[in-house]
Amino acid sequence: MVTLLCTAPLLSAVQSQAAPGDTAHAPDSIESFDLPTSDGLRSLYNQALAALQEYIEIDGSLPQDAETQAQGGEFRLKVFPQGKSRSQEYLSAEGSFRLSPDPGQQEFSLRFKSSKRPPAPQPSGDII
Repeated sequence: MVTLLCTAPLLSAVQSQAAPGDTAHAPDSIESFDLPTSDGLRSLYNQALAALQEYIEIDGSLPQDAETQAQGGEFRLKVFPQGKSRSQEYLSAEGSFRLSPDPGQQEFSLRFKSSKRPPAPQPSGDII
């Protein structure tokens, strides 16, 4: 429904620029859409959030307020390509950072991982 509301102004603009000999659709068909209610928008939001939670997981911690000493934090992003309910396979990015009052002492690290294990090498019949 949101897509239709976004494209409705575009459709009317295209129709108004058409050549006089072109047949146009009745503009009443575009104006017949009802405005979404707050319940409808909330439902769409909840569906989108559930879909994101099925495929993406984010976790992290931010530094505490401390002006005089180094502050550190970390974060983790997991992407489940097939969805959590279908497979436990995921790709992850894990990072950590340390903020220091000295601008030359900032640290940042990032590591990528996969839940898939590389296949074990198959024993060859040629080895004696």
